[in-house]
Amino acid sequence: MIKKMNLLKKKEEALHLLKEIGDSSKQAGDLLQPLLLKLQNKQLVIENGLSFLDMKNQLLLFYLINLCQIIILKASGKSIEGNSAIERLIELRVTLDKIRPIDQKLKYQIEKLVKIAIKGSRNENDPCRFKANPGNMTALGDDGDSEVSDDLEDGEKPENKKINKYVPPKLAAVHYDGDDTYEIKKQKLIDRARKHALRSSVMQELKEQYLDTPVEIVQTNSLKQK
Repeated sequence: MIKKMNLLKKKEEALHLLKEIGDSSKQAGDLLQPLLLKLQNKQLVIENGLSFLDMKNQLLLFYLINLCQIIILKASGKSIEGNSAIERLIELRVTLDKIRPIDQKLKYQIEKLVKIAIKGSRNENDPCRFKANPGNMTALGDDGDSEVSDDLEDGEKPENKKINKYVPPKLAAVHYDGDDTYEIKKQKLIDRARKHALRSSVMQELKEQYLDTPVEIVQTNSLKQK
């Protein structure tokens, strides 16, 4: 009795799935029919498109074909074990998953082109439409040439080699201590060493206070010989 009830339940589920497949196939046919008519009448231009989308459509088409083959075998009560369509489905599914990051990167560009195709014009306020113009960079070279031509005297021909602008080197200011005596220099060295030791001790205390690293304690025993 229980086995019969399970068979009836599976039968209802199978009939429901078959009905959904029929409805989806009818909707797909209704959507594709106008596109086929436009292709036959050469009203739909598909040349010079994105090759990535062509490849993706081909992969999806092959996936659906192999999936239909599996559905036909299962609906006919035949075994699908060892069928080559299963291996092709696995390969196509892995390929579709691998190209998903590329699809995400091209999503914005594709949506932008679709909006332009629908509206027929480009939004002038779109910040993404602005791009660098390398031709404007030639003005830097023109300024240098004009300065060189101004420096030349009448009747003098310019040389072929390019003359660059003089750029002065960047020098840091250094205190002059040539007039300091030996005692002053010695005192400065002592003060500098004291400041360095103070900074080292302060940094060490801050590290021990705020860092989570263990504190290293070193004990030394010194023996004095008499």
